[in-house]
Amino acid sequence: MAEWIGLLFEVVFFALGLYLYLYALGKINLPAARAEKAAAAERFRQRNRGWMRILALAMMAIFGLNIALHLRALL
Repeated sequence: MAEWIGLLFEVVFFALGLYLYLYALGKINLPAARAEKAAAAERFRQRNRGWMRILALAMMAIFGLNIALHLRALL
C-alpha cells in the first residue's frame, strides 16, 4: 500500500511541475478577481519565467524518472 501512496505523490509532483511549466510559458493564467491582481501576476510571470521554466523542466524530469522506476519496481 505504501508503494502506491509514494507513486501517487510522484504523479502529483509531476503534475505540479507541468502546471508550473505551462504557467511560465503563459499558457495558463491564474484566476484573478481584480485587474490589479491579474496585472501583478503577469508581471511576476514575466520577471520569473526563465527560472520557473528551468525548475519545472527539472522537476518533471526527476519525477518522470521516479515514476518510471517506481512502475518498473511494482510490475
